Amino acid sequence: MKGEIFGLPSDCILGIPSIRTIGDTAIEIMNYGGLRACSPSQIVLNTKIGELVVGGEALGISEINSEGIRIEGKINRIIYG
Repeated sequence: MKGEIFGLPSDCILGIPSIRTIGDTAIEIMNYGGLRACSPSQIVLNTKIGELVVGGEALGISEINSEGIRIEGKINRIIYG
């Protein structure tokens, strides 16, 4: 199947981020490399393909572990930079 390596999703094998958005109120990011900055208006994550910036209002981290991070608030932009 396209997007798979050895029957596994390519994001798992290559360690690239996988992003799931839930409307404009939450985002879940798997395979991130660490938290670089955090404020109510912007959260910056390190990834294997560069920085990932989540911007918005009243942002906060509702869950974080070695596998992923969940950010909640009013999300109005997601930027790779």
